[in-house]
Amino acid sequence: MLFVLISNRLRSVLAFAIACAVALGGLGPNEVDADILYVTYYNTDKVVKWDTNGTLIGDFATTNLSNSTGIVLDSAGNAWVSNAFGGTYQNTVSLFDASGTYLSNITGLHDPAGLLRDASGNLFVANYRVDSVTKYDPSGAFLSQFGNATNMNGPQGIAIDGSGNFYTANFDGNTISKFDSSGVFLSTFASVTKPAGMEFNSAGDLLVASFTTNQILKYDASGTLLQTISHESLDGPYGFAIDPDDNIYAANAEGNSITAFDPSGTFVQTWSLGDGAGNRPAFIAFRPVPVPEPSSFALLAVGAAGMAAWKVRRKRVK
Repeated sequence: MLFVLISNRLRSVLAFAIACAVALGGLGPNEVDADILYVTYYNTDKVVKWDTNGTLIGDFATTNLSNSTGIVLDSAGNAWVSNAFGGTYQNTVSLFDASGTYLSNITGLHDPAGLLRDASGNLFVANYRVDSVTKYDPSGAFLSQFGNATNMNGPQGIAIDGSGNFYTANFDGNTISKFDSSGVFLSTFASVTKPAGMEFNSAGDLLVASFTTNQILKYDASGTLLQTISHESLDGPYGFAIDPDDNIYAANAEGNSITAFDPSGTFVQTWSLGDGAGNRPAFIAFRPVPVPEPSSFALLAVGAAGMAAWKVRRKRVK
């Protein structure tokens, strides 16, 4: 009824208010840029970008890396990459900007593998050699550490569920450990042969790559096995990434390739990463993208425009 009574001028004011609300929107929950995969190459010490159709985009980072393993990105395109198992930068996590330029590193780690960032931007690093996870604030300052040899055994992948609980893939122990949000051990979530990368899908199911069985296993929140995904192209699956539509992209460390599955686990395609078996892909990541949502500034814009609209109508009535 309001738009029937007000003038064209008033409609313009309200349209402007809506535009302000969108333009001034805050940063909401993260989705991901589902078109570009960032892949760490363990043997050739670099991070390479591929699109999800298997087309090579090009190198992202080629310096300050040694046996690069885990990778995680923020919404600005900055990337953290773990360096493990020998080389000049062993036991560090290297930070790169969105162009792939090296910025800094975190030292003092112990064969770091999987990486994770929480909603606050804190970084979590799985220390394969000393059975622990180290937490850093967004600036890279040490905050805390949890886990030990009684509840971890060669952690590789790390994941976090919607309640803030952590999961570690214990490659040497053939188990998945579950911890609460403060790092207190809760339970052995599941038994998996040589688990490596882990990711949660949109339904809250945990998917785990089983390196030596060439499978991806799906578990519900209680740790019940729901599905075993397998295909002849899976060859030493290590890390993998899941896009917003729940499509799965697995890095085959032994096969030097990436295999894609649809949300049901049906094979879609596989592609080689080239250079024979020399690259040895480890982990894969998408870049998260912030989703706009109304912020306090947007609400102020709407309020101000609403007041202007009221004044316009009042003036017409007089």
